[in-house]
Amino acid sequence: MKNWLSALFISITVLTRIPLPFREKIIYSNANFARSVSFFPLAGLIFGLVSAAIYCLLNIIIHDTDIMAFILLVIPFFLNKFFHLDGLADTFDAFLADRTKEERLVILKDSRTGSFALGGVVLFLLLKFILLKKLLVIPDFLPLLIIIPVLSRYGIAMLSSISKYPREEGTGKNFIGTAGPLPVLIASFFTFLIIAALLMLSGWQRKLPDFFLYTWAGIIPAVFLIRSYSNKKIGGVTGDVLGASAETLEVLTLVLILAVNSLRGLH
Repeated sequence: MKNWLSALFISITVLTRIPLPFREKIIYSNANFARSVSFFPLAGLIFGLVSAAIYCLLNIIIHDTDIMAFILLVIPFFLNKFFHLDGLADTFDAFLADRTKEERLVILKDSRTGSFALGGVVLFLLLKFILLKKLLVIPDFLPLLIIIPVLSRYGIAMLSSISKYPREEGTGKNFIGTAGPLPVLIASFFTFLIIAALLMLSGWQRKLPDFFLYTWAGIIPAVFLIRSYSNKKIGGVTGDVLGASAETLEVLTLVLILAVNSLRGLH
């Protein structure tokens, strides 16, 4: 039990920058890093709950959709101190450059920001802002806001379990390619439980099949496409790619949820 609790806290410390007062009691072993993949969706749940709580508090005084969409856009960046966005920027620079695999791996380690990173991140944030504005129009959208980071972190749990690490050493080596089937099954269980509970509490139980068909079925092939593309570019998946994938899968989940609402209606 102590190892599984350590794995839970590792997932929180890795995917967020929330300070835990008992960090020194966490057992940072290779096995616990592998187990932590099981709890990536729960770390995503933290992002969703914080975003929903802040929205509920601010919605009392702020009724402008643009402002609320902007606030929802930036909340996750403060929770993880732009960690995933940094990975997205590095991945843009490395993957879009006309370089060899070895040179791209060097770029991923480079702290400097190139034109691909700057342009890619600006366009990405603009797209996410537009999608969040559309999400805010859906009546009773808060459960969907919570589900988005849960599905995204489930996606990177899958990605880390089915990928290989392209370097000899690195932080990502603790997660990538180390988790067996059990952590992924546990992550799947948590994801299913959270989504089902939120939709049922919202009175959308009739939409459960449609929701899982369009969103869950959309995330899984996207994960395999990301792995394939990353293998082609750098021969595996790094921590930066995981961070970029977390951001990318959030946007994809937003698109899929909006598609479900447009095609089937969630309210």
